Amino acid sequence: MKTKMKTKMQSIVKMNLRVIILLITATTIAQSKDVYLLIGQSNMAGRPEIEGATEKIKNVAILHSSGKFVYAKNPLNKYSTIRKDLKGQRLSPAYSFSKKMVEHTKDSIRIIVQARGGTPIAKFMKGNNWGYYEATLNRVKNALERYPDLNLKAVLVHQGESDRKKSKAYLKSVKHMIEAFRKDLKMKELPFIFGEIGAWNPDYKKIRKEMKKIPEIIPYTYLVSSDELTNLDKHHFDRKSILELGERYAEKCIEVLYKSK
Repeated sequence: MKTKMKTKMQSIVKMNLRVIILLITATTIAQSKDVYLLIGQSNMAGRPEIEGATEKIKNVAILHSSGKFVYAKNPLNKYSTIRKDLKGQRLSPAYSFSKKMVEHTKDSIRIIVQARGGTPIAKFMKGNNWGYYEATLNRVKNALERYPDLNLKAVLVHQGESDRKKSKAYLKSVKHMIEAFRKDLKMKELPFIFGEIGAWNPDYKKIRKEMKKIPEIIPYTYLVSSDELTNLDKHHFDRKSILELGERYAEKCIEVLYKSK
């Protein structure tokens, strides 16, 4: 009888400890004020397999399709309102980016991921028939209104593969997209951090050249190098490189936002 009572008490203590831990973690997430918007096409949605990265990401919350922030867990583009089929959403740079930012800041963060594979920059322009810009803007504005203490720190972009044959018009379109977001969000100096598309594809040569000009012609924009990163197929980073790319995004954010290298 005493053994049964002891076992029961131990079970109750363990259960209470789990509840306390969950409450502490939930409080940490709820207090998170910094939020990052991640947009783009398939490499931002993620193409490598998720295997080995299925756990909830500690101290990272993601905007759910309901408009609330929930624990972040791969695939991180699953709540996007513009995405393709869920089976196409896999391991993205948002995963390693979030983990590194938490590690550096010693604080929780929030993310909004809004990507769609095969999307040229024209489909992210304001006022077109696709409405990807409006869908993205609405998610951000609704989140900022619902959580007025949030601080939108930066927009991370990985897009350009679909514009490889339209490189001459790329910079102009990028400039218009950025101006629209900054105006509609009333944030004139909102940082935009672009990730270079892969160097392995010779078709990307011209568009990569244009991308390098972004920080030169648009204020408060930055470029993350894809040098030495390798590919899964013709258009997508492999697992090792997608993780490295996410960390490079974080390193650039840390450099820009925290004035630290």
